[in-house]
Amino acid sequence: MNIPWVEKYRPKIFSEIVGNKHIISRFEIIAKGGNLPNLIICGSSGTGKTISVDVLARSLLGDCYRDAVLEISASDYRGVEFVRNTVKTFAKKKLTLPPGIHKIIIIEEAESIPNEAQQVLRRIMEFYSGTTRFIFSCNTSAKIIEPIQSRCAIVRFSNLDGDSIRERILHICKKECVNYTKDGIDAIVFTSDGDMRNAIGNIQSTYTGMGVVTHDNVFRLCDIPKPEVVLGILENCVKKKFVVSMLAVKSMNKEGHSSQDITNTFFKVCKNRLDVEESTRMKFLKEIAFTHSRVTNGLISSIQLVGMCSRLCDV
Repeated sequence: MNIPWVEKYRPKIFSEIVGNKHIISRFEIIAKGGNLPNLIICGSSGTGKTISVDVLARSLLGDCYRDAVLEISASDYRGVEFVRNTVKTFAKKKLTLPPGIHKIIIIEEAESIPNEAQQVLRRIMEFYSGTTRFIFSCNTSAKIIEPIQSRCAIVRFSNLDGDSIRERILHICKKECVNYTKDGIDAIVFTSDGDMRNAIGNIQSTYTGMGVVTHDNVFRLCDIPKPEVVLGILENCVKKKFVVSMLAVKSMNKEGHSSQDITNTFFKVCKNRLDVEESTRMKFLKEIAFTHSRVTNGLISSIQLVGMCSRLCDV
């Protein structure tokens, strides 16, 4: 019970990794052949970027993993001096590895590296290309300079689908003898938003704190608006019932739900659960996204939510 389930059920081999099977199959081929290119791995949190790279490095290097891999987080160490002192020193290090196998430098959150440090990295990549491979992990590749992008294969991880998350969660529930209901598992999948780490953390927190994973317990612990309430508001907007929708949204805001959580839930419910024509759905999503953009920029008052309901009723 002292070990977080995220670490306890961390995949050790490729077959245990959930989702993005086409990418994982390519990594398996690279692990067998040994010809690893420089990589830029993009994707949202909890989609398997870090664990896939870790399994790939361990498969390639075996017992040499500890000495032949440098893993750093660019959010902690990203200056030019750090790159010159630490990264370059590791790239120069002499190791005896099997033919075709290289040292690996894994850089997490690579988009936070300043351009000056990226230029230094580019020169190191060029000079030590015969002995060292670089793997950059980031949410988006847009902030990585073109010279580095041109030297790397770019791999994009997509968010995990609900079925993949549900399968893994049920496996963990069986191993941990977790008491759960079907709607409780559905709530975990909904709140995870394609993030496996989030899903595993939520189910451990719910089970530890409440003793049983049910729909109400999950939403009480995660503290996000219930999708059934949001669906009712959207249906009232479709029927042009502005006053009813407005009062429901203001009530949700007064209960303590943040404007960002409310707009996020509106977006997910509208995308997956609202029964309307596709053209209407797209207009609804556009208005919700417009409101979400304003909320993330700091305009978090209930006026933005009321304005969203008004525009939805006008669609």
